[in-house]
Amino acid sequence: MLQRCCFPSRKIPIICSQWDQLCDPYGQGGKPLTLKEATKLLRTVEPEWKILIHEDENGNEYDTKMGNGTKNTPLILINGVDDDGGNNNDDGDGGNKNKNNYNCDENENFAVVPPFGIGRDFWHDDYIQASQFMAHVAAVAEMNAQHFPHKVILERKIHSRTKSWNVCTRVICRTHVLQGLSHHDFYLATLIDIEIDRPEVRGLLKK
Repeated sequence: MLQRCCFPSRKIPIICSQWDQLCDPYGQGGKPLTLKEATKLLRTVEPEWKILIHEDENGNEYDTKMGNGTKNTPLILINGVDDDGGNNNDDGDGGNKNKNNYNCDENENFAVVPPFGIGRDFWHDDYIQASQFMAHVAAVAEMNAQHFPHKVILERKIHSRTKSWNVCTRVICRTHVLQGLSHHDFYLATLIDIEIDRPEVRGLLKK
């Protein structure tokens, strides 16, 4: 007897061979990507994408950049040692680290806490351009990926480089059913990267 098992973001159902067979539409055994897996996949998208490690009670996300967490941010463990400098070298380089300050050695046991998601900020001259850009992101998800962003946030905030107020669209990709990341999130991020290379979309971003 066949079990009909619907993929969360597809109209065509997936068929499982037995009633007691686990439906695994994301091919990850029902588990989110680990920090090590996510860090490897991060190399396949534009460098502006960041791994988000935590969302606080107010819905604010924090990436893996050092100093961007709070007292409520889960402790990320590498080989059982906290990554706040307790096992770093005297010269402060902490060994082989990637741009997000996490050890990337192949044999390292990466974080016990799975990443929350991935996010990227897009900057605009005004809200009109930002709203038009959001429409392009929605179209990409609807027509191509059939896997939608966890959040698309439009806000006005201070740009870290210019130290001035600017309009920002923050796109956050996350697979809710896994409570973390799936390969689909990185595929969607790639599609968004491709979309912004189009001249009409590039013109909506702050130069």
